Amino acid sequence: MNKITFAISTFLVMWIAQCVNAQFAPANLNPSPNSQGGTNSAAAYISPTFFDPWSGLELEAGGGFQAGLEIVKVDPAGLAMRNGLEIGDVILKVDQFTVSNQGDLSAAIASIPPQLECIEIELINIRNGKVERHQFNLRTLCGNYQTNFGRLELAHKPMNPGHLTGQLFFYSGDVATVSAEMNQDHSGMNGSTRNSRYGVSNFRLSVVGGNKNCMEGIVTTQKGQVIPFSVFKRN
Repeated sequence: MNKITFAISTFLVMWIAQCVNAQFAPANLNPSPNSQGGTNSAAAYISPTFFDPWSGLELEAGGGFQAGLEIVKVDPAGLAMRNGLEIGDVILKVDQFTVSNQGDLSAAIASIPPQLECIEIELINIRNGKVERHQFNLRTLCGNYQTNFGRLELAHKPMNPGHLTGQLFFYSGDVATVSAEMNQDHSGMNGSTRNSRYGVSNFRLSVVGGNKNCMEGIVTTQKGQVIPFSVFKRN
C-alpha cells in the first residue's frame, strides 16, 4: 500500500468514526442559560392552566412571576359569574388561604365549613388594579319549580351538592323555608319545610319516567294529613 492510499484510508476511518459518535451521542438535556437568564429553548416557562368546577373558573397560575391565580375563562352558569368575577381578575386569597396553584385552591375549598353561606375572596380587580375583598355567595340556584302549593326555589352548595335549601312561595303569599336531600342517583329527594301557616312538613318526591324535571310524591302535614305533591321544573 503506497503512502497516498494509506493516508486516504486513515482519513476515511477517522471520518466514519466521528459520524458514528455524533449519531449516537446523548442529547443535551440541560441547555445553557442565555444572556436573559432563561434557556435556549423557545419558552422558558409555560404557566399551567386548569379549570375549577367548584367556582366555574379557568385559572392560570403565575409560576412565581405573579402572585395569585389569574382568571382566564368564566363559566356563565357558575358561582364566579353569579358573584361578579371577571376575566383578568387575579384571586389572591380564598377566605384566609393564600392561593398560587391548584393545590392551594383545593385546600382552601376543602376547609370551608358546609354550613357557611358565603366566604371572602381577596383579588386584584382588573378594572382598577386595586386589591379588593368581596363576599362570595356559596349558594348556587339549581332550579325554580312549580308545585301544587306554589313556586319552589331550591339551591345547593358545591361542598355538599346533595343538600338543597330554598323557599316555597305559596299562592297566598306565605313563605316556607325548605331543606332537602337529593338522592345520589338524582332519582328524587326527601325534605321538610318550616315557618309556614299551612303546616306543610315532610315531603318525599320521585322522578317520573326518568324525567328529572318532573317529580311526584307526597307531603305529610304536621297534623299527619297526607297530600299528593307534584313538582315541575320551570327553568
